[in-house]
Amino acid sequence: MDVVGLVGERSGKTTIHKVIVSEMKVSGGVVYVKGINVHSHKRNKFKAYKYMGYCPQLNYFEPQFTGRENLKIFCLIRGIRPLQVREISEELAENLNFKEHLNKRSKNYTVSDKRKLSIAIAVIGTPPLILLDEPTAGVEMAHRSDVLDILKGVNECGSSILLSSNNMEDFQSLCTRLVLLKRGKLVRIGPVESFKGNATRGLVLLIKIRPYTLQRTRLQRSPSNEDQSVQNITWFLLTYFERVYLLEKNQRDVIYYIYSTSIPLAKAFEIIEKNRVKLNISEYFLRQENMELTFVTQNFRILK
Repeated sequence: MDVVGLVGERSGKTTIHKVIVSEMKVSGGVVYVKGINVHSHKRNKFKAYKYMGYCPQLNYFEPQFTGRENLKIFCLIRGIRPLQVREISEELAENLNFKEHLNKRSKNYTVSDKRKLSIAIAVIGTPPLILLDEPTAGVEMAHRSDVLDILKGVNECGSSILLSSNNMEDFQSLCTRLVLLKRGKLVRIGPVESFKGNATRGLVLLIKIRPYTLQRTRLQRSPSNEDQSVQNITWFLLTYFERVYLLEKNQRDVIYYIYSTSIPLAKAFEIIEKNRVKLNISEYFLRQENMELTFVTQNFRILK
């Protein structure tokens, strides 16, 4: 079964997901899921839902219910036997690392755990088609591998996956094919390997920003503090490297792609290590990565 990735910044990826699940009407064309025309009749839409799992950008569960209650509802909707609901719910929560919070109201979950709950809901019962819109957005870097492992598992069990993301690792770890979109139009489609054909050597830099603490100056951690740190890091990188791309920014986690033909990996480590305290960097990871530069420039924000 395929895992197809939709890529392209502000290109209509979310719209495609919404059209498939009939959250948006189509001006032309037809959407079939398991032979059912999703838009032909309201009754057909609900028939098609039996064959789909959906993780939208905005979390799709009842915030007043506990995680366990939300999972139970969707298990029963998917036709899971009542006696199996507890086991399946706990297994999903354990694999996604939020089992200890199952009995808490989901409105009190962290951003990361809310996202994990949405992913768990989408994969319940391994439906034939799973739609994932930015599934790892908000998930802590340390737990992203848990999400990817779950998705690989349901794919191996027979689920086809349509994935949109701004995280390169999602595509490289999961996808068998990529669809490149630009302003709502299909630009290119092909196996992941075909997007690496003209790869160029660069650096992927993952940074965790140090949290601000309450000090005598009454400086508290806030989004503006973290944004300022990101801005400082960005300007610093631009003084050393030829081109810098912002791949992802999520709270205190930031990922850059650095294209440089003149600075080797060891020198880049030295530059960042010398300045990590000044730049308020708590942790960082730097690795060499081959990416097709055309692909990166069409999909991620260039900073220089």
